Amino acid sequence: MMNMKKQLNIGAYIRVSTDRQVQVFEGSLDTQKYRMLEFVNARNRDQKSWGEIVEFYVDEGLSAGTDRRPQYQKMMADVRSGKINLILVADISRLSRSVHDFSVLLRELENHNASYLSMKEQFDTTTPAGRLMINMVVNMAQFEREQTSERVAINCNSRAMRGFVNGARPVLGFSRHPDKSGVLVINDMDAKKIRKIFEIFLEEGTIGKTLPIIESLKILPRSSKNVERVSISPRWNYSAVRDILTNPAYVGLKEVNKKNKGADPETLKPWQHYQVVKASWDGIIEKAVFDQVQEVLQQNALLERRKMEEAERRVFLLSGILRCGECGRTLSGQSAHGEKAVHRYYSHSYKRGSESSCSLKRIRADEIEDVVISYLTNVVSRAGYMSGIEENLKSAVNMTPASYSEQIGNVKNALSEVEIEIKATFKLQMKTSLGDEAASLAVQHLEELGQKKKQLGTLLAKLKDQEGTVVDTDSVMNAIKNRVADFKKGFPKANAFLKRRLLRKVLKELILTDRGLETSFNVDIGNPNQTEDDSLSYEYGKLLSFKRKVMNNDSSPSVPLRATGPDFTPSFELLLNDGNGWGSRTRTCE
Repeated sequence: MMNMKKQLNIGAYIRVSTDRQVQVFEGSLDTQKYRMLEFVNARNRDQKSWGEIVEFYVDEGLSAGTDRRPQYQKMMADVRSGKINLILVADISRLSRSVHDFSVLLRELENHNASYLSMKEQFDTTTPAGRLMINMVVNMAQFEREQTSERVAINCNSRAMRGFVNGARPVLGFSRHPDKSGVLVINDMDAKKIRKIFEIFLEEGTIGKTLPIIESLKILPRSSKNVERVSISPRWNYSAVRDILTNPAYVGLKEVNKKNKGADPETLKPWQHYQVVKASWDGIIEKAVFDQVQEVLQQNALLERRKMEEAERRVFLLSGILRCGECGRTLSGQSAHGEKAVHRYYSHSYKRGSESSCSLKRIRADEIEDVVISYLTNVVSRAGYMSGIEENLKSAVNMTPASYSEQIGNVKNALSEVEIEIKATFKLQMKTSLGDEAASLAVQHLEELGQKKKQLGTLLAKLKDQEGTVVDTDSVMNAIKNRVADFKKGFPKANAFLKRRLLRKVLKELILTDRGLETSFNVDIGNPNQTEDDSLSYEYGKLLSFKRKVMNNDSSPSVPLRATGPDFTPSFELLLNDGNGWGSRTRTCE
């Protein structure tokens, strides 16, 4: 019995690269479709049940220089699903003009037991010679596309240098010349609007003040849908008005290669350089008026930069993460105006009716910010620094179940003692006639005991939650290294607001004490669904804190990590010798 060859399910791909080809009656699209149908019919006559066109995939007005074509992607999806197993094209250039994309296509077809066939170049891709010929044809198609693109770019540049436009829609105030391609003519009605906008701006001095006035005068922006009509419900914005005020077309000049205005000329080809040339049309605005507007805009930009710089100087980088080591309150940024400068401090954020008895009242903002930044940018990068932390971390965090049980037991005992003391204080208060001062002390003592009980309860819940958790020290160290690396990369060029955000991403908390500064890093070790913002809070994941202390009497670069009490916070100590003198100052607060 003869084996019957399975009929091919054909996907016929058709593409034209210009809208003009699409619109031509009986043009390229219809021609390709007709030729494909005839080709398949002829094959079926020669070989019965050779194949059937399952679907036509038509991309209109799209280049083959990329595979980002809707119908092309749909066709490849059908190849993967098995709907079609042969791609038929009129010629290879319809399918791809990129060697890379064509190679990817061949691998994709091979992986799904599919193939393709070009009616023009009928090479056998199952042989080395056939594949070589196909690659040569695609290489030539890519070369032709790049050559054509370059020729078009050079021609457009030549026209632009002579003051002509290359197909862009006219800006408000101009219309296309009815006979001369690339030439604009002044639209008298719109030109009056343009002159009025320039006049109002010079009177008001800012774009912000100009905007509502031109809207109140019913001066409307041009619609993006129809260049000859205005929008039904138009809205001016800052950028639109600025574009008009800075457009040299209104003084009879044309910008060439505007997109390359800030680019390095040495990296560009001669026809890609930015230039301003005489346009092929007359201006609407006098040159003196235009220059005056540019001067005002530059002055406004300078004032805005100064305001921004002043605002950045008022940003406190450590706000929200700096706390007092004695009372635990947040140290907030505050400014004091001196005769010659503004002095920035971090000081206690007081509650109404409360006073601080802490020995550390306030500290200069620049002083402590410089220390933290220097630590993250310099000290952490020292050779062997991270390796030492990693080794000590491995020995510190791998607690045995017995260690957890012991700590949980210690916390439970401490909690029981606090509860007993609370009951005893209540009994003493009920049975004894206390004076006003003694009663006040008893109430204060009960509040302190209540706070201690709450802290112990939180710690107990945390220990129970962490019991049996295995800490991946490699992941922890990678998290620290990556966040510090991101900080070092982005910090130098960031503005003050972004710098504060970068610091908060790296640091969980800073504790200011009379002995120095304790720093805790943010490291997620237990929540795979955690987001970037979540990583800043214990509430969204199990975070491991590392504390660093700037000491006044220790010159060693680091000491081993160790557990510090029942909360098991690994810590290490460090003296900063970075030339700013903060680590050895005897007076850190004022």
